[in-house]
Order: sequence, then C-alpha cells, then structure tokens
Amino acid sequence: VTSHLRRDVGEGRPVRFYYDLGPGYPASLDLREPELSFEVGLGELVAIQQVVSFSREVQDIYSPGAHFWLVIDNLCGRATNDIPLERSRSYVSRLRRMIDTLGLGHRISVLVESELNSWETYRRRLEREPRQSPPEVGPKDIRNVTRFLGRPCDGHEAAARIELYRRTGRVTEALLAPAIEGVRLTQRATPSTLGFRSFPGGDQRIQVGQLAMTPRPREGLRPILITTHNAGNHDLRWLALSDGILPVLTQVLYAGPRNGRSREA
Repeated sequence: VTSHLRRDVGEGRPVRFYYDLGPGYPASLDLREPELSFEVGLGELVAIQQVVSFSREVQDIYSPGAHFWLVIDNLCGRATNDIPLERSRSYVSRLRRMIDTLGLGHRISVLVESELNSWETYRRRLEREPRQSPPEVGPKDIRNVTRFLGRPCDGHEAAARIELYRRTGRVTEALLAPAIEGVRLTQRATPSTLGFRSFPGGDQRIQVGQLAMTPRPREGLRPILITTHNAGNHDLRWLALSDGILPVLTQVLYAGPRNGRSREA
C-alpha cells in the first residue's frame, strides 16, 4: 500500500484506488424463487458516496486527491454462475450512467474484466488451472450457490461450483493484476487488500443482496443490507421514486417491521 501511495505522490498525481464492487449483479433475495437483477440501485449509490467522502478526506491533506476505479469481475461471473456477459454489461452501462449523472466521471472510473480480456482468453486460462476434489457441502453452501446462480441447485452442483469458484478466483487475479496500478480495496479485507465499507456501519459486500432503508427508533430511516439470511425478518416493498427526486434511482427497497406495526417510509 505505501509503495503505491509513495509512487503516486512522488509523481504528483491522484492516488489510485481499485475497489472491487462485484461481478455485475447482486445475489437473489429469495431462495424459493431465485431471480437475478441487473439494475443499479441504492447500494451502488451509497458506495459511490463513500468513495466521494473518502476522496475529500484525501484531498484535505493532498491536493491532487484520489481517483477510484470500481472493479467489475464479470468474466468471473460468467465462468462461475453462467451469467451472460450482455446482462452484466447492461449493469456496467447503468453504473457508468449513475457516475456521469452525479458529475463524478473525473474521479471515478469503472474497470470491467470483459473489457480487458475476451471470454475465450479467460476460458483457455481457466482450462489450464488444476482441478481439485469438490468439497463437502452443507445446506448453507447450497443456499449460497443458489442465490448467485439465480436458480435452485442440488448439493452435487453446489460442490462443483465451489470448486470452480476457487479456480476462477486465481484466473481473475492473474488477468486483473496488470491493470491494477494502485491500492486494491475489497469489501472485506484480505491478506493482500484493504477493506472498504460500502456504507456507514456496513462491512458486508453489497453484491450479496440489496441495500434497503429501514426505520430505526429515534434515528429515522437507516440503510440495511438485505440478504437471504435476513429477508424473512422484514416486510419488503419496492417504493417507486417520483421523477426528479433522484435521477439515478427509480425505486428504493423499504424494509419495514415484519409485524407491520410501522408503515412510515
């Protein structure tokens, strides 16, 4: 990290950060009828807000400030979960439109795996990766694979997919490495990356579900990450936003109390 920062500062340019945002879609919220969405919503908006807030702090002590690349590993999504590239590319187009609408194109870019390498290049590299024995899986593993596949699967397929995840992870890291020229940020810290929270108080990855607004006593509406683990605890409703309120968003997920006593939104 310090070597990257010293290099950028030494050359008088914005310090560069590469923030992994996901494969180009969020996971399904419903395991009974799993369905994938490729819309850009509140989760991406508040992640961008955190980037802006962080960049302002950098600029206070270093006038060139910071430049962020949001990294979308959609070839990995294609390989692991059969996600068509045209679907993840539609997500990327919406994400770039959000950034441009907010007037942040000079500070935030989008780095897309499929724009760096072709699917054929990725597939050939993946075929050279040594296979391992599929792991033992339990109900939790099957649920996790299901929500990213967007369809039901059994234990045999879940084990095969998890083994595939490990191989694609190595391929993605190797093919992305030449394009990562700054500090790598992931939504959870790893031995080789720094963690970056997508929204205040939220240390989980926004691609594992949908960001919603929920009422909190004496706090008003606050963000909450809804996943298959907690979706059943809330009364979930999509609320359409009137034209002109926020041009980059058309709807927001509202997570009300399950008992229905409060309907404030």
